[in-house]
Amino acid sequence: MDEWVTLTELHDAYLNCKHRKGNTEACAIFESNLSRNLIQLHRELNNGTYQIGYSNAFCVTRPKAREVFAAEFRDRIVHHLLIMRTLAIFEDTFIDDTYNCRAGKGTSYGHQRMLEMANEYADGWVLCCDVKSCFPSIRKTQLADELEEFLVTNYHGKDLKQVVWLTRM
Repeated sequence: MDEWVTLTELHDAYLNCKHRKGNTEACAIFESNLSRNLIQLHRELNNGTYQIGYSNAFCVTRPKAREVFAAEFRDRIVHHLLIMRTLAIFEDTFIDDTYNCRAGKGTSYGHQRMLEMANEYADGWVLCCDVKSCFPSIRKTQLADELEEFLVTNYHGKDLKQVVWLTRM
């Protein structure tokens, strides 16, 4: 078995995932057999048999009504593994005022930047909006194709084939 993911990397991805979701029931269940679960996930990733689990679908009403699909905890670990591998190439493409899911650039940072810009451009406008049903309307195959093209062009790790495989999943 060619090892493209080490147990140490997988454990680091687990710790990153736990940082945000550590107080959830799903995390507690995964942790109840942590070593066994990480070893199993490690084996599946390295031998190419990993499969995405079922998402938990639910509705929320605040700040507005919407449907949410939450990945299983073990799949979230894989998400964090992918982020650990590819974040640098994505960061290089973002403008400074892109805030979502970026370290040190959360809501507070965005609010502070908006206040700075409001002071700088006193006659300007601020638009706060949401595009209705944006994510459900995205064509998944087209997104996967564009992500694969981006990775092939910009990602230079020896594990490109595996990163593309996981990204397409």
